[in-house]
Amino acid sequence: MLKLILKRIVMLVPVLIGVSVIVFVLMQLTPGDPAQIMLGPQASEQDVANMREQLGLNDPLYIQYFRFLAGILTFDMGTSIKDGQSVFASIMNHFPPTVELTIAAMFVALLIGIPAGIVSSTRQYSFFDNTATLASLVGFSIPNFWLGIMLILVFAVQLGWLPVSGYGGGEYLVLPAITLGTQTAAVVTRMTRSSMLEVMRQDYIRSARAKGLAERTVIFRHAFRNALIPVVTVVGLQVGTLLEGAILTESIFSWPGIGRFMIDAIRAKDFPTVQGSVIFVTFVIVVVNLLVDIMYAYIDPRIKSQLK
Repeated sequence: MLKLILKRIVMLVPVLIGVSVIVFVLMQLTPGDPAQIMLGPQASEQDVANMREQLGLNDPLYIQYFRFLAGILTFDMGTSIKDGQSVFASIMNHFPPTVELTIAAMFVALLIGIPAGIVSSTRQYSFFDNTATLASLVGFSIPNFWLGIMLILVFAVQLGWLPVSGYGGGEYLVLPAITLGTQTAAVVTRMTRSSMLEVMRQDYIRSARAKGLAERTVIFRHAFRNALIPVVTVVGLQVGTLLEGAILTESIFSWPGIGRFMIDAIRAKDFPTVQGSVIFVTFVIVVVNLLVDIMYAYIDPRIKSQLK
């Protein structure tokens, strides 16, 4: 297990470097001058030139990149061009609301996806199975931004049950969590169903039934645990999807998370903030994937024995 963790940590370095290069190049290719954006359209050319020099934007690109890369090692992701605040401190302020939204969305996805997948697999080709399959297809196909707008129109504008947007108590979390968790619920439903169907055809399941075990015991103690590996894999991968989807969802619902924070930084051509945010989100996704790998060993003892 220790070897696995060390290997994943070593693999983290080239991933972060590759992502930082891609983001840096893309930001350089986007139109607009950060110094001009900061000073406004009424600023003189001399003021803009002085600001570019102050921000280090006149340095060669490779010097700007290595300056940023060196700062990551000391958790110094630079200073925001937009407001002059520490990028790392700003990320830490905006990340907790995103974690809250991601956990709520994942809760919605698991609450719907796992029970629906299990029931569909035990009642294959039944009315419930066909309905769940159709619902998962529709849920996976609906764009987050469209679903969010529809939920606002129905439950906030017409019915008045929930607030339109903002950040506060649990009532503010309901619509964003449903919006963000719908696609993940569809994926979890399909994966749980297919994984359970494969396990239910195994010989040890037939042996368990032949011994006279209750069907509930066969399903949850023998079948579901062995079907968990693909489901856990999908759930781990969906964390990255949720963080990606949070960018649009947070913008729609005015949620003060890192997704909305990144959108504002991109609009302002705030290079340090965009690069720092992407690197941070990439780091979180890699850490989650590492935790998923560790969970494999506890779900399936055979994997733990192979790691020794």
